[in-house]
Amino acid sequence: MAKKSNLSSSHIMEQYIDFVLTHGVKPQSIYHFAKSLGINESEFYQFFSSFEQIESQFLTDMHLHAIELMEKAPDFENYLPEQKLSTYYFTFLEIGKANRSFILYLLDKKGMDFGKMEKLKSLRNHFITFVEPILTAPYQTEIEKAQEAQLKIIHNGAWLQMMSVLSFWIQDTSANFEKTDAFVEKSIKASFDLVYHSPLGSLLDLGKFVWKEGMKAK
Repeated sequence: MAKKSNLSSSHIMEQYIDFVLTHGVKPQSIYHFAKSLGINESEFYQFFSSFEQIESQFLTDMHLHAIELMEKAPDFENYLPEQKLSTYYFTFLEIGKANRSFILYLLDKKGMDFGKMEKLKSLRNHFITFVEPILTAPYQTEIEKAQEAQLKIIHNGAWLQMMSVLSFWIQDTSANFEKTDAFVEKSIKASFDLVYHSPLGSLLDLGKFVWKEGMKAK
């Protein structure tokens, strides 16, 4: 079987996404999928080791594309930390709009357990790398382990916030996902107030918003 000249990781990923969204399930096997592309199974393995790796890479590519778009902003380097983080969320979700059907397939809103999803590990690693230079420790100390512990808590907390934003967006049914935009803004303000400023007002505001939306969903 002759190798296709347009064969690439992006081509295989595009064809996999099309297959999943057309059929509602992943292909029976890599052999079956490769055959549908007109290639040998061994050619598939030149780019991916499994369907799960395609899914993981898709989410990572979304993240990298969001960073690429953000960094093109003329004044991005001068953004405040909270501006950089909120811009990232909005950019990531804007990319997500064009791929929402596949994301809903990957992260089933009826049974989400982000903590157990292998496909999110690569995204998490890249996300932590992104926030490390942005989110600094709120309390300076000469004790190295204490400083490291602060940073680990803050960076892991940012990842949990990312997951809460993604979870909210997945379940959002408002026009143009306007409620998600509000959730991002309130969540960012509350988290930065909690870590760096006075938290009470923002936390209450976020709590009321989440409670209100939760009651509507019942």
